[in-house]
Amino acid sequence: MISYYSIGLFLFEQLTFITSSIILFRTYKQTRFLSHFLLGTSYLLWIFNSIGRFITSFFSENVIIFNNTRLISLIWIIVNCLLILGMIFVFYSFIYFKTNRLHPIINIVSFLGGALFLAFIIPDFTEIAYSEQLGAWSAKYNIWISVLVVPMLLFFIFSFILPIYTKLIRTTDKDIRKQLFVQIVGLIIVIVWAFFAGFTNNAVLRAVRPFLMAAGWFIWSLTLIMDPFNIMISNAKISQLLITTTSGLPIYYDDFTFDEKEVKNEISADLASGLISGVTQALEQIMERKSELNTVVYKDKVIGTTTIGYLQAYIFGERFDKALKTVLNVLLREIQDNPALALKITPNFVDLDGASGKILKLIIERNLKRILVI
Repeated sequence: MISYYSIGLFLFEQLTFITSSIILFRTYKQTRFLSHFLLGTSYLLWIFNSIGRFITSFFSENVIIFNNTRLISLIWIIVNCLLILGMIFVFYSFIYFKTNRLHPIINIVSFLGGALFLAFIIPDFTEIAYSEQLGAWSAKYNIWISVLVVPMLLFFIFSFILPIYTKLIRTTDKDIRKQLFVQIVGLIIVIVWAFFAGFTNNAVLRAVRPFLMAAGWFIWSLTLIMDPFNIMISNAKISQLLITTTSGLPIYYDDFTFDEKEVKNEISADLASGLISGVTQALEQIMERKSELNTVVYKDKVIGTTTIGYLQAYIFGERFDKALKTVLNVLLREIQDNPALALKITPNFVDLDGASGKILKLIIERNLKRILVI
């Protein structure tokens, strides 16, 4: 008979992992940011990991199949591999969150992950035992598992939690601070789960530990419902932002390095719009490009551009990355979908008054603060 513990753990994991995967894939549909897809895939792998461990609950003995191979041990190897593969995808996704590319540092993660794969496959490193008290199978891990887990934990802390903490203390937005704090709490719970892998000889920790992983990642993913960009970190360094229609009419201009912005805006919007439009059109004709120009680089300066519908955004600065472009795309889409701006901004007509101008500025500043501290 299957124990209440096995049923409770299975239902808890399925609820949290399925909900989290739905959240991540819906977020990916909105942002098209690779990290969200990788995280969603991780949750899918953990769903099958949970199903595999639940299947073992139907057996009270480790029956022999394939000559000397024992069924429960084989299933446990498979579910552990699914677990590690999901964790590797998590590392890849966080690296992409931070660097906006698959940085060569993923080679370190791949090496450590591959070593854990081998450790879980070797029978001497994992002892599977049936607990009469829990009515479920559980694993005790060799000390070498902890030796491999510790460097991955340190890498996780310094590479992922510290940047989130840095963003937490730098931002002044109260909502973003709350979301980042919840994220850190969720990730700390995951770290505790991984740390307890070295203490599986303790029956209580062995029983509690599986719940920690599901709970930690579920808490973390809930913040994405409030804001899918709160984990994204842009390495872009920007000095000016210009938004125009595709026909070249200026809508918004801001200089983040200038104190008297309103005066600067009145003087520079038309000039900047005409200059950028002329430069990009000329370069596209010279290079015989059929698609829009994404970046223009001159010495240590970059002009990044993106187009959604009938609006274009131009970023002036030292660096333009995927995270910033993703948020700019959402920003442009939100401007076009806003009812209060529908009649004020069209492809060939711009007529912003005081009220609509404030709405426009609010949309822009709110979106930029999701990944940048301006």
